[in-house]
Amino acid sequence: MADVTVDWVDEHQLQLLDQILIVVDENDKVIGADTKRNCHLNENIEKGLLHRAFSVVLFNSEKKVLIQRRSDRKLTFPGHFTDSCSSHPLSRPEELEEKDALGVRRAALRRLQDELGIPQDQVPVSAQDTRGEVNVTPWLRIIVERFLNMWWPYLDEVTQFVELDKIHRV
Repeated sequence: MADVTVDWVDEHQLQLLDQILIVVDENDKVIGADTKRNCHLNENIEKGLLHRAFSVVLFNSEKKVLIQRRSDRKLTFPGHFTDSCSSHPLSRPEELEEKDALGVRRAALRRLQDELGIPQDQVPVSAQDTRGEVNVTPWLRIIVERFLNMWWPYLDEVTQFVELDKIHRV
């Protein structure tokens, strides 16, 4: 496979392509691991290669949602608006733990600290709940169109929407 060589992409972004992600089947059962590079190749996506990913939507005390604009130096969807934080759990023991989605929660904490500078002790794993022309990423569009209107009126009682054992097919 040819290496990615685009001068507008940050070197760190290229290094992240070597991360080992969790490969899953259509029911989110772990079936292996592969590099982010391979998991994101269109030819592999078209063949049905699936990998675990997550999105975090943060609300403040005024019920405002935090969205961010992706860097222009990102490989995927540069400059697009997206959710508060999106990423992948890595194929390592602490992020593979499936009980109560602890592995994904740990990955989310790792990325919240890396991307937004939120210290992990400010969002303990046990406290997490899982849930004009503007270019937005596909996953933010799905969250907004399918879930946000359902969540918004009930932000104080959002735990009623936690479905750790359900995969939303989109």
